[in-house]
Amino acid sequence: MSEVPDIEDRTISQLSDQQLTSTGFRGDGEFTSRLLLNNTVKHTIEVARANPTLATFPFKTAEGVLDTPIVGVRDEVAPLIVALFKSTGVKYSAFHPAFFSTLNDDMQKVMGPLSSGLPPTSLDKARDVSLGVLSILVDHGIEGAVIEWIEGSVEPMTGPPLMPMVENTNPTHDIRHPFTALHGVSIAAEDRENDDATGTISIYFYEGGGSDRVLGASCKQVFHANTKTDYKHSGSGDRKQQVRVNGMRKFQRALVAIKYKVAANVTDVVALTEDIDRLEKEPKSEDDEEALDKAEALDRKKGQLTELMKAGNRLREFFKTVTRDWTDVTRRNIGYLDWAPSISIDVDFAYTRDMGAFVLDAERFVKNFVGNMVDLGVKYTRHKLNTTFGGEFPSNMKLRLRGTVKRQDLGNPVSVDEFGNARTIVGKDGSTTEVTWGNFVGVEAYLCDEFGHKSKELAIYIGSKNDRSNFSGKGDSGAPIWNVNGEILGFLHSGMPKGLSNHVTYAPWMVVPRAALQAIPERQLLG
Repeated sequence: MSEVPDIEDRTISQLSDQQLTSTGFRGDGEFTSRLLLNNTVKHTIEVARANPTLATFPFKTAEGVLDTPIVGVRDEVAPLIVALFKSTGVKYSAFHPAFFSTLNDDMQKVMGPLSSGLPPTSLDKARDVSLGVLSILVDHGIEGAVIEWIEGSVEPMTGPPLMPMVENTNPTHDIRHPFTALHGVSIAAEDRENDDATGTISIYFYEGGGSDRVLGASCKQVFHANTKTDYKHSGSGDRKQQVRVNGMRKFQRALVAIKYKVAANVTDVVALTEDIDRLEKEPKSEDDEEALDKAEALDRKKGQLTELMKAGNRLREFFKTVTRDWTDVTRRNIGYLDWAPSISIDVDFAYTRDMGAFVLDAERFVKNFVGNMVDLGVKYTRHKLNTTFGGEFPSNMKLRLRGTVKRQDLGNPVSVDEFGNARTIVGKDGSTTEVTWGNFVGVEAYLCDEFGHKSKELAIYIGSKNDRSNFSGKGDSGAPIWNVNGEILGFLHSGMPKGLSNHVTYAPWMVVPRAALQAIPERQLLG
């Protein structure tokens, strides 16, 4: 708290620029000031400096203005204050009255005067307009009020746009994926937050039928614990069940991955710095080949160090962005649930129907949306994928999903293995196990649950003798399963555990209109 020297009984309009600066009303940007004004400046100016040891604000609790005179005259006062702002050129975000209480040294509540919060403006205008506001209040019987100018503006509580995909040369390429609109992103339903239930986006599609809405899909089990009930959002007035990217556990996992990469970068910078120091201190070899080798090594390591330091700065900035913009779970909302029928096996050729659809929040998607795109990541090289799948993936390692395999073509292989045997290798990008590949056997598996319910599913076995990685895990539900041509065979539904892995993964074949799989232009996404 800053006392006002020798000016307690002077009006604000009589204060000089020097006096205003000494009280914190004017400053050089090294501290943030909050100005409280009444008819005189006695007990009216508080200064919160960046250094908390210089001045601190007592914690204030808003008490409201119920049963006070301001309630009765609010509708008369507010238009006059708005007119004053307009005439003086003050642009406001919000203004509102409130009482605030603090605790004294005896921990007893002390009520402050009526405070009216006003928008940020220039210091000159703050001084002049405050007197006008106080005059309006006094004319309507409100005595002893305090005017508080608040630095800030009203912002909607929606989150930031989903991040754009970047080239694999970007140091954040592999750690930004959870915050993009690409396939493989983890989603969670608001109503299942406490269950820590997560899934993976299946597909983006047009609603059709004259509607301009764009929706995303995943499994019913991702949205509802009770999978035996039908759900349909009824429209205006019906509560919206929010769908968000990254439940709490997946968000924490993403943060751990970012922090690990930041720490690894620091380790690499230290090691490279020490190596450069060693090379610079070593005496030059008399052997020409050895001397040239060390000179080249020193030059290359210096270049690598420069790149590492640049990458480190970008990684640290990326961590700040994620923690600032994405920590609040409500800022990770990307849409609301529209339709989630009960899980059924009496439709779609006796395949299991396990799906739900949610309406996309256009503001979150439109800036960086690229449609149904899979980023093949850094886990496998393009050569490895091409060899494994027996085809050619795009050089930028971005696979666009282009349609579905017709049911009659499910048994037709699309490639051969290293021994010349026909086979169909399929991939998926799930939010838990990321990009993986497996063997599709070509014919349906017939399943029967504990209640005797029978269904058909596509069966995918894990890798090969050289790669026994899990094809799927919990949290991958909903992920589309595709071939090297970008054609979808089905959507991941369940698995059969064997040891620590899912020995077999099951997916219902589903018909998806080709139009639903094309990139969605911005104008159509916006509607």
